[in-house]
Parts: sequence; C-alpha cells; structure tokens
Amino acid sequence: MTLDLKALPPRCVASNFFEEDDSTQLSTREKVVDLLNKTALLQRDPEKLENLHKVLELITKKERSLLDSFLEEVIAYQQDKSPDIRKFVVAFIEEACKVDKGFVINTTMNLQILFRDPNVGVRKRVIQAFIHIYKRALEWIANQREPSANVISAWLIVQDIQTQICLLMDSDNDGIRNHSIRFMECLVIVLSPRTVDSEVPKGRERDISLDQIPKQHPILQYSELKQLGTHALQDLLTLVTSQHVTSINLMTALTALTNIAKQRPTYIAMVLQAFESLYVNLPPTLAKSQVLSVRKHVKIQLSQLLRHPASVDLQPRIVTLLTDLGATTSEINKCVAKLPEGLKRIRLDKVEEIRPIKKIRRNDAERPLAAVEDEEEEEDDAAFTSKRAKSLSTIAIDVTARHLFLDIENVANVVLLSMLHLPERIPVHFHSSYTPIAAAGGGMQIKHVTRLLATQMTAAGIGPGIEFVAKQEADAIEKKRRRLEEMEQTKTAAIATVLGGTVVKETAAVSSGYTIPPPELDEINKMITQPSLKRGERSVRKFQLTDLAFPLSHDTMHRFASESVRRILGSDTLCETVGVAVSEQRLQLLSRLATSYGDYISEAIGEYVLEDMRGRQDLAVAWLYQEYSIYEGYTATNGRGDLEPYDEYLTNLLMACKERPDSQKEGLFTKLLLEAPIITDRAQDVLCKFCLDPAHYESGLQATAYIVEMRPGQSQQFTRILVRMSTVDNAEIRDAAVTMAHQLHTNPACKSHVTQLALEYMGYIALPKPPSHLFQEIGESLPEDAVWTEEIARRFLYFYLSLIALDNKLIHRLAAVFVEAVPDVKRTILRTLDTPMRLMSLNSPELLTLVEECPSGAETLITRMLHILTEKALPPPALVTRVRDLYHKRVSDVRFLIPVLTGLQKSEIIATLPKLIKQNPNVVKEVFNRLLGIGYGEQGSKTPITPIELLVALHEIDSLKSDIKAIIKATSLCFMERAIFTQEVLATVISKLVDVSPIPTLLMRTVIQTLTLYPRLLSFVMSTLNRLISKEVWTQTKLWEGFIKCCERTQPQSHAVLMRLPAEQLVEAMQTCPKLQDPLQRHYESLPRPQKNQLPPSVVKLLESPEVFNQEKQRLRAELGLDREVSMNGR
Repeated sequence: MTLDLKALPPRCVASNFFEEDDSTQLSTREKVVDLLNKTALLQRDPEKLENLHKVLELITKKERSLLDSFLEEVIAYQQDKSPDIRKFVVAFIEEACKVDKGFVINTTMNLQILFRDPNVGVRKRVIQAFIHIYKRALEWIANQREPSANVISAWLIVQDIQTQICLLMDSDNDGIRNHSIRFMECLVIVLSPRTVDSEVPKGRERDISLDQIPKQHPILQYSELKQLGTHALQDLLTLVTSQHVTSINLMTALTALTNIAKQRPTYIAMVLQAFESLYVNLPPTLAKSQVLSVRKHVKIQLSQLLRHPASVDLQPRIVTLLTDLGATTSEINKCVAKLPEGLKRIRLDKVEEIRPIKKIRRNDAERPLAAVEDEEEEEDDAAFTSKRAKSLSTIAIDVTARHLFLDIENVANVVLLSMLHLPERIPVHFHSSYTPIAAAGGGMQIKHVTRLLATQMTAAGIGPGIEFVAKQEADAIEKKRRRLEEMEQTKTAAIATVLGGTVVKETAAVSSGYTIPPPELDEINKMITQPSLKRGERSVRKFQLTDLAFPLSHDTMHRFASESVRRILGSDTLCETVGVAVSEQRLQLLSRLATSYGDYISEAIGEYVLEDMRGRQDLAVAWLYQEYSIYEGYTATNGRGDLEPYDEYLTNLLMACKERPDSQKEGLFTKLLLEAPIITDRAQDVLCKFCLDPAHYESGLQATAYIVEMRPGQSQQFTRILVRMSTVDNAEIRDAAVTMAHQLHTNPACKSHVTQLALEYMGYIALPKPPSHLFQEIGESLPEDAVWTEEIARRFLYFYLSLIALDNKLIHRLAAVFVEAVPDVKRTILRTLDTPMRLMSLNSPELLTLVEECPSGAETLITRMLHILTEKALPPPALVTRVRDLYHKRVSDVRFLIPVLTGLQKSEIIATLPKLIKQNPNVVKEVFNRLLGIGYGEQGSKTPITPIELLVALHEIDSLKSDIKAIIKATSLCFMERAIFTQEVLATVISKLVDVSPIPTLLMRTVIQTLTLYPRLLSFVMSTLNRLISKEVWTQTKLWEGFIKCCERTQPQSHAVLMRLPAEQLVEAMQTCPKLQDPLQRHYESLPRPQKNQLPPSVVKLLESPEVFNQEKQRLRAELGLDREVSMNGR
C-alpha cells in the first residue's frame, strides 16, 4: 500500500525546521535562541520575517513556557525599519495575550507605541489585534480583586488605545475606518449583558460580557462601561445614517449592526430603525453600482435578522422592507424565524392579520404633555419600560407615524404636489434601484409607507414627533413646576364666581380642596336674563366681557407671548414650502419685537437667528440697525440713549460666528462687520481674537483691511489692529498682517495712517525695555523685568523694515533709533536688514542723503546697508563720492570703503590694499570677491582693477606698511580662485614681477605655487629662472633661497639653468642644497663635448674635478665665516 502524500494534512511553516532539528537533537529553547541570533545578523527583511515566524510557531505550538523568556527579545523588533516586521510584532503580542491573559500588563505600552506608527498598515494591524486583546484585558482585570499599580497603569493604557480607535471613525483612510468599525462592534457586544436569546458565534462561548463583570469592582466601573457600550452603538447608528459615508464603510457598519442585533437582541429594534432610515435616505455620494451593492447587502442583513427568534415582534416591518428590496415570498418564508410554542408562525400571505399598531389621536400632539404622560402611566410596566428605552429618534418617528393618515385624498394630494418636483426623465439611479411592490395598497404596506414618511420627516426636523421629543424633557419639568405653583396659589387665593349678578368670595370651597370652575357661557346668559329674586323687580344685567376675563399671571403672559413669537418665527418654513419670499415687513416686525419687549422675546428671536445665521442674516442686520436707531433716537420711542444693547447684540453675533463649526463663518463674520452701523470696542476685541485664531486669521485680517478702506472714520483704529497683528509670535499671522498693511499703504487715503503707526511702533525700539502694554493687547504677558531679546526686537522691526522698500524715507528714522537703541537691539537691526535692503535701489535719493548726513553713531548701520546693496551690483558714482568724502572726513575705518571699492580709482584701491589685507580672512575674501567681480554677473568685468594688476599690486606692497604674513595670506586667497587666476594670468603676473626693480620678495614663492598648480608651465618657469640669473638673483637673499628651492624641485630640467650660474654661485647653490651636486655632475658627464665646450671654463673645472669643488667650498666657507656646513636635505 502506497502513501498518498497529497492526502496528508498541511503542515505548519516551522515543520521543516522541526524535522531538521530532530537530526541535531536540539532543544526548543536552543532552536529559538539560534533563530533569534541568526535574525539579528540578517540584512534582508523577508529572511528576518521567515525566522521570526518560525520562532512564533516554535513557542506557541511546541513549548509555550518559553513565551515569558523570549517576549522582550521579539518585541524589541518594534523599532525595525520594515513595516512587515513591525506588523509581526503586533501579531506576536496578540498570540501572547491569547496564550496567557497576564501578558496584557507587559505589552500594553508596546501596543500604544505601535498604534502611533506612521505606517498605515501597522496601525491597521494594531486595531485588528486589539479587538482580541481588549477582551482578554477586560477579562483578566475583572478577575483582579486587589489590583496593583501595574494593573491600573495597564488598564489606563488600554482605555487610551480604545479612545484613540474610537476617534478613528472620522479618519481619512477607508481601511482604518473599517477596522475601527469592527472594534466598535466588539465594544458594543462586550460592554452589554448577554441575554437568553443571544446568538453566540461558534468559538466565542467564553468571551466576556458585561454581566460577567462585578458591579463592585475596584477598577472597572459597571455603569461607565455600560454607558461606553451604548455610546459606541450610537456612533455606529449615526455612521449608518450619515450622508457622506463610503459604500465600503457603510456595508461594514451594517454587518456590525447585524452581528450586534443577533448577539444582543435588546438592540434589535434600534438596528432595524437604522435599516429603515438608510432605506429611505441612501447617501447621495454613492455611485450606481455602489447603490446596488448596498441594497443587496441590506437585503442579506435583514434576512439574517428575520431568522433570529427575537425578531418575532418586528417581523412585519422586516418583511415589508425585504419586499421593497425585491425579496420573493419563498425567500422570506425560508428566513422567518420559528416562533415559541403557542404562537402561530407568521407568513407573508397572512401578514395582513397582524394587529395594527396602537394609534395616537390626531390631537395628541396638541394636548398638554401632562395628559399624555398620565395616559402613559396607565400602561403596564413592561411596555412602559420598553418605550422609555427607545432612542429619541425612534420615539419621534413613532409619534409622527401615528399622526399620519394616508387616506385616498391625502395620498392623491401628496402625489400631485410631488409631480412638480419630478425630473423630465427617469434618473438612471432610480431605474437601477426600483423594485415593484408586491403588496401595494395593503394595510401593512400603508403602515410601512407611513413609517417611511415619518422617518423622512424626522430626518428633516419636522412633524409632531419632533415637537413631542423636543418638549418631552424641558417642557415636562417646566409644566409640572407651573402646575405645582398654580395649585399652591389656588389654595391660598379666593375664587370669584358670578352668582345672581354679585361677586362672592368662596373660601369654603378652597379650604375643602375643591375648586369651583368658571361657569359656561350658556349658564352665565341664563343667570343674566333670569328675574331678580326681589318681588316686583325685573331687571336684566348687561353682558360684559370683563365678567368672564380673568387676570393672567406674569409667567403665563410671558409664556403666551413667547409662543406667539415662536409661531411667527416658524412661519418661514411655511413660506419656503409654498414658495413665497419673506417680506421686509416681517423683518421689521421681528426686529421691533426684539428691541421693544422684554428679554424673553429678544432671547427667542436671538436663538432663532443663531440657529441659521447664514439664512437669517437679513434679520440679524435689521435687528442691529433697529438697536442703533434706538441708540441714536431716530425712533418714535425717543431712544434709550444707551449703546449697551447694541454693543451686546453685535458682540454676541460676532462671537456666535466665531464659534460656528462650519466653513462659512468667515464670510458671515466679515459681512456683519461691514454692515454694522458702528463697530464698538468690544466688537473690536472679538475681531482681534478672530485675527489671532490660527485657523481663521486670514478672514479676520481681510475683514480688518476692508473696514479700513470702507470706514474712513474708524480707519485709524483698525489700521492699529493690523499693525498690532504684525507683532504677534505666530509667523503666519504676522506675514499676513504685513501683507494687508502693504496693500493699505498703496492706498493714498490710508498711507498716512500706516506710516504714522509704523513710526510709532519703531519708537518703542528705542526704549530701554520692551513695552508690556503692547503684549497685553495681543493676548500675551511679559514679565516686569523683561529686557530686549532678539526675538522680541525682530517682532517690532518686521513691519517697519518691510515698509522701507515702499517708502525710502523711513531709513532716516531707522538710523536715529539705531543710535538710541540698546546694544542687543542694534545687533538685531543689523541682522534683519538683509531682506528689506535688497528691495531698495542704490540710486535712492534718501539713501544718498543718509550717507551724506550720517548721524553720529550710525556708521555701522550705514556700512551694513551699503554692504547688502552692493553685493550684487556696482555702486553708482554719486554714492561712491559721498562714501569717499565721509571716509576722509569722519570715518577712519577702511572697512567703510569696502562696499564702494569697485567704484574707486585703481590708484585708490592699490593705496588701501595694505590696510585691507590686515583685516580678518573673511573680510579680505569679501574684498577680493568685489575687486575680482565675483557675484556681479556681467557687471564683474567692469571692475577698475584686473586680476593681474591686483596680484602684482599685492607683491609690490611694502613690507613696512603691511606684515609679510598678511601679504602671503592675501596671495594665497588669489591662488584659490583658479577660475580667475589661470595659468595664462599667472604667467603674465610672473613676467611683470621679473621686470620690477627691485624684484618683489615673494616672487619665487609665487613661481613655486604656480608650478604646483599648473605643471605645464615648467618650460616657462625655466625661462624665468634664466632671466633671474641675468638679473643677479643671488644678490637678494630671500629670492636666492627661493631660486635654489625651485631648482631642486625642477630637476633635471633645472640642470641647464644651474650650469649658467657663475662658478662661485654654483658652488654656493650646491653647498646650500647638496642634493644638486651628484645629479648635476652626472648631467654634465652625459653632455656631448661640443656642449661642454660652450660652458664657462670655471664651471667645467668645478664639475670635472671634485678636488677643485671641495677647495672652492672651503674657501667660500672661510669667506662667509661659516662654522658648520649647511644641509638642505629634506627641504
């Protein structure tokens, strides 16, 4: 019998590793250690991941006791750069917590770190794992009767991760939202009690639920956990009914709600309500294919709910929805749940026999809430409890549905009205989603349509259900309180009744607790027309309305007036329905009501305006002008002469705009400010806060600029606000404020105000300390002992310096302030000049005037200005003349001439070179860059001195005027610019220097450096050495030493040059540098006889006879008085 390998069950990933290990007889611990060691040395991520998976299977499948030993080693990979490895760490933590719930305390901090990972895939994996970890953590902590500090800390981290995942329901990533929805499903199921009808999925029988958590647990608060689960469910229900949810998230949420309803049947009614709301209000953002997918998904989920035994009472509604979605009778009958014994199975063909829902009379919404509540109290406790457990939206839908009566006439009217809004062609979306209604016209279908209409009305915020719910909480308490007060007043007050034309005080009735009601009109008429009790008198009492009217209490009158105003306010909805525009008379009426009566009227109208400020802004402005008219005394009421009501109303409107969450508040805020008759100080404070808000500063600053241009009377005040904003710490707000101020500066009407405020703020710079009151105006605080810092000084300088490019006259005030400012401020001014000065022209008359009239102490500032202006351009002659005059008359520092060097004469430049090269290397480099035209572009060729002339002039500097080291450093800077000092330029310089008398000391240094940079100039260097022999170079010690060094470096080409030296100088050269002797003799021996005959006899004698050379050397030593032989080895 052969073994079929294909029939064997699949093996785990580490099976091969196990088989290999069996041969080596390694223990599991040794295998894990070996794998981890290998992983630490690997470079490729797939190989690392493979080894880590083997470690996971070895520990979880073979020896779980090793988990505690190697947990930290594996978790250490959470810092790995590979997202796949970080996701593996999450999976490892999940498996560890499944094996032992106690590992929750050790891994929560790592999960928190991984949850904040920048990679989306890692965050998704954390949310997915946390669904299981949260259950284990809750179960483990619930069993801790005396939790330690570590346990409490772990639970706090778990709560933090849970909160962050819940917030991700609003994430921009669909995948993260999907995982968050699944976690919310877990949260609702875990944090709600399990009932008898709960359907527990296979494998989850041991999952924890709320009923397993002790109510007196030291950490876990039963009520808080239950409330958290309720809130999670409400978030899921809200997501389903959202108009902007994507199809993927919507279907995931529907699946989650179905699972919740099956596992927690107490929520099945709320879930069904969400399905009904979704059916009539599908998100408008869905495409055609997405609509079909969502409808199919809803149908599948409803079929699953129909199978649940707890859905028996809701089967009519579910069946109707399935019918509308296109489900057939056979499909529905297969899904109908089996009823408990004694109850008949509900089938689709008998759905009409279901008892109709109890109706609420048409006038229930108009009856007092107390009466409705009294009737509710008569219901049995179970029904009452069930009703109170419904959400407010469900109650509103139920009440509205019970008030709707769809008879033939009403339905016909609705159809006729809707015909006006139908499109000319059937939309493709309707064609694809329409399903014929099988049971159209039946009783259940009418009830279903009624409920759908009620759902849509509730979503639109209309209908008696909305009114009922809105008054259910507030009005019930208020009416009960009023009823108690009236009862107390009735017990102590006298009741007046009309008996036979007389008024009698009935105190006995009050004392007995019985109140005599007012008589009906018919009874009063009978009493008026009946004969008098006195015999012989037949008088008839005349009817008076005052006999029937009773005085109202102050609270009652207020209530009636408020309700009347609310009815007037509610008429706009009716106007929109019938297509009638709101008249100006209505706006005038409401504005006068708001200003003429008490606070309760103005509060009602104010709330009405704030509900929809965008649509009711006309009323807000009309009310604003009415308040202003009263303040100015324009109305017939002679005015109150008090600006406080106007100020308070305008401030409230602006604050409401500022706090609105939508994106339209900026435009509304600006419009209110522009249309307001006057803008008060409090309104200006609100505007300042709006400008300081990082989210809306642009709109606030734009509104301020509009006001400056459109309100000349208040332009100075609001220009000050702009300038004030230019000193805030936030760079974005500061830049925007400066931009607005620049725009105003271009307006001739506003220019003077902007300039005046800029000069005012510049004056603060000259103070010994920063002004604290200016910081208070922008909501900042400054210590009393605060001093000027670079940051504070920059904030005050930013606006002023930016205006210099627009108005060059401002530089004079800048120079004056610079002289008076403290040293820290001076340094800040010098550092911040770059940007504004680059925008200024070199030919500016104001600049020339400033240089000519330089204030004492502002020389440094002017020098810095000129440096910045002349970095990329040559100075004009007018500027050069003024700087030259100032240098000769007042400023002795040669650095003052650096900005205008390129404008001086060549002789002036050469005369100043000795002083210039004494400066620090950075200054010298800047000088050479300017003289050589580096950075000037095409203008660089117009410099007054050429590179050749500059280098020659540096060599000709007298060592008495400047240190030789400074000259060497200066020439070295020239050699660094190889693009300018090419081999042609250097050859020309050397040729010119050879002809100078006396020859410059640094000539041979320059020759050697030139040869080092450009070896191709070797023949030219040999020619130069020959010329130096003819000029008797040995007469200058430094030059002669350099000559010998150059000959040493240029061997053997220099041998011909050496043999041209006189015999005495040749001996001296070879004595100074012994390395020249042997090569020179070998070179001489290699020459042919004709060439030897051309050499001087004295040189031939020296080279052919070593004895003669030694005698000459001894004689030369005696003549020079040398006591030791000079060695040039290593030179």
